[in-house]
Amino acid sequence: DTYGIEFKTLEPFNEPVTPYWGANGGQEGCHFSTAEQVKFLKVLKPILDKSGLSTIISSSDETDSRQSVTDIIYYTQQNALPLVGQWNTHTYSATDRSRSQVGSLARNAGKPVWMSEVGAGGSGLSGNLNLCQKFFDDMHYILPSAWVDWQFVEENNDQWCLARGSFADENSVARVPNYYVRQQVTRFIRQGYTMVTALSNKALAAVNPAGDTLVVVMLNNTASQVHHRIQLPGVKTKGITKAYRTTNNVMMQQINASKMDENGQMKVTLPALSIVTMVMPVELETTNQAIETGATYLIVPQSNCNMAISAIDGKVTIQPANLHHKRQQWTLKARGTAYTLTNGEGQTLTPTDYALTTKTVSSASQSFYIKPVEDYFFKIVNSSGKGFDLQGNGLTEGTVVGIYTYGNSVDADTRNWQLVRISPSTGVGISAVTPSTPKGKTQYYDLSGRKLPTPTHGVNICLTDKGATKIIMPAL
Repeated sequence: DTYGIEFKTLEPFNEPVTPYWGANGGQEGCHFSTAEQVKFLKVLKPILDKSGLSTIISSSDETDSRQSVTDIIYYTQQNALPLVGQWNTHTYSATDRSRSQVGSLARNAGKPVWMSEVGAGGSGLSGNLNLCQKFFDDMHYILPSAWVDWQFVEENNDQWCLARGSFADENSVARVPNYYVRQQVTRFIRQGYTMVTALSNKALAAVNPAGDTLVVVMLNNTASQVHHRIQLPGVKTKGITKAYRTTNNVMMQQINASKMDENGQMKVTLPALSIVTMVMPVELETTNQAIETGATYLIVPQSNCNMAISAIDGKVTIQPANLHHKRQQWTLKARGTAYTLTNGEGQTLTPTDYALTTKTVSSASQSFYIKPVEDYFFKIVNSSGKGFDLQGNGLTEGTVVGIYTYGNSVDADTRNWQLVRISPSTGVGISAVTPSTPKGKTQYYDLSGRKLPTPTHGVNICLTDKGATKIIMPAL
């Protein structure tokens, strides 16, 4: 009331199911079972509605993304999810699969999803880079609208903060290496950039709104030197590439950038415990990212960006994405409203009772429909509604790809796929992902790119199914 501040969200719980938080102490937590959370929200929501505020409830803010999945399923079963305007989770404990699940469940329910608190502990730059790995994993699989540090300033450590100081002395604050590790990303990938698919959990990439700058951030949180390889089909580099690196010895230092070789590849060497950012002026040969007949794709599991569907001697599995193996390069050919998928070795994906196989001859059973399940992922299903499936919910090398009833269960994340457009001759390292709009529908986004269920007060971005984009401002 004094300062005229209206809070965007009200978060009633902090790590509620975590058992070690208790009353009158034990740091900042509060223990609520999932069932008690729902009971509490049913009391809170009417009070908040009567207040006249536009503040929404954010929940459930669990320590572990796996518990967050349990919560959002229970909220849905109890018809309590409509009480919540934003879904928050921490990732102190997380698997890539649970990250993927909670992100998809929240977005499919029309909720913005935040990674609202995390840290990694450890010591020195090694601990900072391990936290950066959590950041990369969260961005790959949760795809959050916001990613939030534990806090900005801490005393007596260089891990749980971006600056260290004394709470008793306001003039003693100084940056720690964690600040520069974060800056390697946030100084260059800015609000309004489009995240693009990088086929490695050690890399993030984005394109600026003008489409003329590509930023690639690469991580090495090991004690040995490593190499990253960048390949850019449909992209021409132009101008001078700039590179920046943070190591134990230097913070955010500009270094000599790697150059593309005659094969259109760039090899970037990262010393032990380092992070490197490449800022590349580019010219995109095409901006069409819709699924297209005649185009060639890697088919990448939603929950493991390092793998792709591969066919070897008729056996179809996921293998480490190899950008030159023709067995992983799948070209779409139209068959009515469906598609056949044939790789660079002439093998066409063919269903059996479960496991996919390949044949060089054509048959009607090889027809699949490719349908978006949310902004980023697709299901690939046959006429019976059975979709590409990872056997036993596996995500590791060699997991068999079969077909199984797609359903709407939480397990569907192992039946969702990214289609990463590639060049058949050179392969790909990075490919843009843009939102899809169902036929006959219009989707709305705020200026940070967050999908909205309906237009809101203020400026909105409106995307139609015909690909038209416009800015709208609904009347107050």
